[in-house]
Amino acid sequence: MEVHFIDVGQGDSVYIKLPNNVDILIDGGNNWYGDDVVTYLKSQDVDDIEYLIATHPDADHIGGLDDVLKAFEVENVYAPDVSHTTKTYNDFVLEVRNEGTYIKTAKAGITLINPALAAVIGCPSFSNVYFVGPVKNYGTDLNSWSAVMKLDFGNSSYLFTGDADRISEKDMIDNSMFLKADVLKVGHHGSDSSTSQEFLKEVNPKYAVISVGKNNNYGHPAQEVLERLEMCKVDLFRTDLQGHIIAISDGNKINFNVEPINIVNLMEDAQESTPQKTSILITHLDVSDEKVTICNNTDIDVDLTGWVLVSEVGNQKFNLPDGYILKAGKCVNILSGRNAIDEPPTNLKWTGAYIWNNDSDIAALYDAEGVLISRVEF
Repeated sequence: MEVHFIDVGQGDSVYIKLPNNVDILIDGGNNWYGDDVVTYLKSQDVDDIEYLIATHPDADHIGGLDDVLKAFEVENVYAPDVSHTTKTYNDFVLEVRNEGTYIKTAKAGITLINPALAAVIGCPSFSNVYFVGPVKNYGTDLNSWSAVMKLDFGNSSYLFTGDADRISEKDMIDNSMFLKADVLKVGHHGSDSSTSQEFLKEVNPKYAVISVGKNNNYGHPAQEVLERLEMCKVDLFRTDLQGHIIAISDGNKINFNVEPINIVNLMEDAQESTPQKTSILITHLDVSDEKVTICNNTDIDVDLTGWVLVSEVGNQKFNLPDGYILKAGKCVNILSGRNAIDEPPTNLKWTGAYIWNNDSDIAALYDAEGVLISRVEF
């Protein structure tokens, strides 16, 4: 059996290859990673997907799943019983319908593959795939709604947590969920809102994998989480530093395609490094005037080819023009709506349609490698 933690920047996507070509995909990264996830799955000779799991409606988890649904026949789709109003979520739901299937509820106590079925497909004894979370209704707290999946493969085990936070972790513990696992997919990209000391004690992992974007603006993974993992003597792997992480198990031993990271050295480097001034910033978001201002605070010109500006609420994106150079010390306005004008290099027209949500929205700027550079909330 193989578990692939696919590098999708600041997001999550996990592919599980079980015997006899039984394939499981958990999440698909953000929208612009959909094609990358499809390409990766095809490189692993995936022809169809038996189980697709959307852990929760956040775009960095489900954004690429509509591309996956278009590319492969999917037999079963699971997601927690919570919805969202974003275009990303609606695209996912629509593509599930187009696939001719429906979304089954992911919650604690639901089994995907029981030991009898596992034996039929060639898994070793005591194999099992089931959900241990969510255990209750969490209202509008999307992260707490995260579907948490446990995979037992013989004597090896894995726990995939989505963005489950401390509230969800405590509820799983209080509801006597069996959480012990050899490999932990660390919750919420290593945020300090997840992976509590109590939860780590229950899981007691030998290995941990953090799926996180390079130089992200969220401070992920948190120093506190790294310290807790080090205290528990957990071997750590990170997609931002090591790319795709692959764990292979015969039902007893687990091997990885890369060596674990030295957490102590990592923390020391973080403490010794001096904070760097962000070079490119979103300095202004005016949702009424449909204007976003991006400034270059460096003393050198920056090529913004491949950079993307995203409206997170509507999940709409603007690709900076190929060859566009933002001069040192200069700013550019990205305009939308009826009065949008296109006067490079100072004003770039996104669209004549209205993009920004006047109640609340978030502008996020990503570089050509998909790294979050700047994020402003209205």
